[in-house]
Amino acid sequence: EKDTSPGADKVNPNLSDAGRERAKRLVDVLKKYEATDIFSSNFERTRLTVAPVAADRKVAVQIYDHKKLDDIYNSIMKSGGK
Repeated sequence: EKDTSPGADKVNPNLSDAGRERAKRLVDVLKKYEATDIFSSNFERTRLTVAPVAADRKVAVQIYDHKKLDDIYNSIMKSGGK
């Protein structure tokens, strides 16, 4: 959930407190999946959403260009979707 408070960045907002809590819970939700790669666009809120999962799995977040979704899709499919 993006921060919509009056002082929040309107172009690249941070996560709200609720969003940060959801990001922490995402670690447990995704435990049953064996994904080894974590991807995020370069927006602050998306990086912060996946950061706890990446930290838990001890992997770096791979940043992709949100304007080139075909590139990231092809990369994932080439790797076998892991």
